[in-house]
Amino acid sequence: MKAMPAEQRLNSDGFVERHRQAALAYQDQLAEKRKAEEKALRRQVLEAVS
Repeated sequence: MKAMPAEQRLNSDGFVERHRQAALAYQDQLAEKRKAEEKALRRQVLEAVS
């Protein structure tokens, strides 16, 4: 525990807020990836129909 940097400890100031921000950023990344995959799937369907 003493070897761990103070800013990485669970009881450090701002840890919860940094964790929440990281979680929100990850959710945004997943949403963008999902949108891109849906767009690619729609494109494949349109190519198959035409």
